[in-house]
Amino acid sequence: MNKEIRNMAASVKDRLLRIAKFNKVDYTRILQRYAQERFLYRLSVSNFRSNLVLKGAMMFLAYGLPDLRPTKDIDFLGIAISNEPDNIEMIIKQISSIPCNDGIIFNGENLKISIIKKDAEYNGVRVIIPWNIERTKGNLQLDIGFGDRIHNGPVEVSFPTLIDQIQPLIMVYSKETALAEKLQIIVSLNYETSRMKDFYDIYYLCSHSSFHLSNLRKAILETFENRGTSFQDIDTVLSTEFITNKEKQTQWEAFLVRSRLDNKLDFLKLMKKLKTFLVPLLKSSDDLVWNPKQWCWNRY
Repeated sequence: MNKEIRNMAASVKDRLLRIAKFNKVDYTRILQRYAQERFLYRLSVSNFRSNLVLKGAMMFLAYGLPDLRPTKDIDFLGIAISNEPDNIEMIIKQISSIPCNDGIIFNGENLKISIIKKDAEYNGVRVIIPWNIERTKGNLQLDIGFGDRIHNGPVEVSFPTLIDQIQPLIMVYSKETALAEKLQIIVSLNYETSRMKDFYDIYYLCSHSSFHLSNLRKAILETFENRGTSFQDIDTVLSTEFITNKEKQTQWEAFLVRSRLDNKLDFLKLMKKLKTFLVPLLKSSDDLVWNPKQWCWNRY
């Protein structure tokens, strides 16, 4: 059995290396993506597939959106499970221990777990799981939040695989709620935010997805209300003062370099484009439809 596992692991590493070379992508990044993907597969065949709903950057891959920004973690919303660390540890250990003939081993017995705090409030749980493919080792980070609501979701989606393997069938956020949560974080932090990935992710969703204005507005209002933020506070981040803020431009440029994103859009142009998308959500009650190619709202 050990020989069979070693052969599978060697085969997997060889195929992943070829993928990295063909796409001119860092091999470590491909390995990390594979670890994320294979954990999602184990989740999909576990008893907890409905309790951990995928969100964040990995959700974009689930929807088949291209040119994903690199991400080191997997974000989940925990549903109908206790957020006590001991319970989360038990769940992740069970998922990690599911045997799969995919060459990767998750060492659930040596996982590390910590509480994620936001503004001194208990907000979620972070889990770090060691993994290995033969002698190649890494760590998988899971961030599990609680208490949020999903408008028109969760949605069942087949997650794409790097090599020819069974695709994980998992539960994911609706695009509307994913965008709404990103926007809420930006609005609530306004000038204090350094999370340029939220701006990028909203722009990314707008660039590749169509939205019904009425449906998206409902998701935004529901998310803002649930998190105790007024949607009208968006005026601050749409103001000329914010859009032309030099610190934000510097943070944006640093984010693009750090994330290795080939995006020539500066922060000022980015915010002007986002303003075109966001302003009608404040003012219009019509059922408009977003056209990402034309970058405008059209009548339904």
